[in-house]
Amino acid sequence: MKRGSGHAPAAAPGGADDRRLWRAFARSVLFNLQAELVANLIRVGGVIFLARALEPRDFGLLRILIVTSSIAALLATGGFPEAVIQRKELLGEHQTTAWWVTAVCAAAAAAILFVFAPLLERLMAMVNLGVMIRLVCVPIFIEGTSAVLNALLQRALRYDALAAADIIAEGGFVAAAVALLYSGYPRLSLPCGLAARATLRGVTIWIASGFVPRGAPRLRAAGDLWPFAAGVLGGQTLVILSQNADYVMVGRLLGSRALGYYSMAWDLLRFVPERLYRVVGRVTVPAFSAIQEQRALLAHHYRALISMVSRLVLPAMALLAIAAPKLIAAIYGAKWMPAALPLRLLTVGLALIGLRLAIGSIYYARGLPALDILLHGLRLVAIVSAVTLLAPLGLAAVCAGMSAVESLVSLAGQWMVCRLIELSPLSLLVAALPGMRTAAVCALAALAGTMLGSWLASGQWLALALTLAPPAAVYCWQERSTARSLLRGGDLISGAAQAFGG
Repeated sequence: MKRGSGHAPAAAPGGADDRRLWRAFARSVLFNLQAELVANLIRVGGVIFLARALEPRDFGLLRILIVTSSIAALLATGGFPEAVIQRKELLGEHQTTAWWVTAVCAAAAAAILFVFAPLLERLMAMVNLGVMIRLVCVPIFIEGTSAVLNALLQRALRYDALAAADIIAEGGFVAAAVALLYSGYPRLSLPCGLAARATLRGVTIWIASGFVPRGAPRLRAAGDLWPFAAGVLGGQTLVILSQNADYVMVGRLLGSRALGYYSMAWDLLRFVPERLYRVVGRVTVPAFSAIQEQRALLAHHYRALISMVSRLVLPAMALLAIAAPKLIAAIYGAKWMPAALPLRLLTVGLALIGLRLAIGSIYYARGLPALDILLHGLRLVAIVSAVTLLAPLGLAAVCAGMSAVESLVSLAGQWMVCRLIELSPLSLLVAALPGMRTAAVCALAALAGTMLGSWLASGQWLALALTLAPPAAVYCWQERSTARSLLRGGDLISGAAQAFGG
């Protein structure tokens, strides 16, 4: 396959259709940004409160419950929602058939999970896990029946409706968890919150879509969708397994308390990359699919995306690595301090994970979701090997190994993207250089702030504020154009391209 020259074109290819597409993309990003701001005020506030009220082992159990629910949700959709998004010509019979297939799969997945819940509890050696799993079976079915409706909303770039669903779901999670906590059932508070989140998201999407399945499923329509859906299902199965194998193994080998610390470290580090994915990344699937045959245009926008994302993710990771102990002690309390070292060790790997938030969108846009099978198959093997070998040495060793695995997988994924869209890897590296420079400057400012906090502050919150203030000021000055674009909620991709000089 021919490699790119390594130089960005003077202007993005494409005409009026491309401009309309990216204006719609920008509106979707704005809706996602607004939803994330509101939903995260609810989510972060709720998690901080619950982390102080509950024990690390409760969050370890929650993580296993999330893993189980994710696998069941994947089986409930079978890759058909992604096939609905990707298909160029989508007929009514495709929509109806996809809905019926996912409805049947969702019912089967929920039933299987209900039956095997006690077995999963014994395998993980975690008390009450079976009861918690059964609590989420009906919500999994409800959310599964809304998967195709979610895909139709994404295809139409109706991210205002999806944003509302996210906000309502997060509000339901916190409300249900706090209600159970104060009702005297602390062990059930997180599982019931998870069940409320899935139920409310599914119901809200049903209402927003206004979709009513008309008629019976058609074999011809299923045949049109199945080849792509099968590739997605295979790829996503390995994605889910590789994304969660370390949680399962840490929980089984080191216990629910160690898993709680490990999970909290991952959640803190993933906060910025996951928010970026929900704001920008999930919009790239329909957007890139719309220009799937135009490799030059895909390369231009992907390179600009990497430039923008690196300016947000890399400084955040550098800051978290330095401020980890003060951040955890001030926000979650002293009982969570063992999570500080895992957080620092995972930083490098998580930084590169953040930069690969749209590689799957390129695979799907080019009609090659099976590449996820290759990439995440290798990732799964590497994770199982690393955790098995390093678990006897303790949680810190596992975290160091996971950081190395994530780094290698990220580099391999980016190389495959470059091959698909004829973009030079060197060109992609150059696009990320401004983010690396900003990260280095922010890290130095954070170190200075840490020393200042140690000299002047006795309270945890004041010490944390003195640690965070200098890098925040440096970032706002160094990346003022990116910050303004975020605050305006404008076209982030075009803004990034302009800032890079593309």
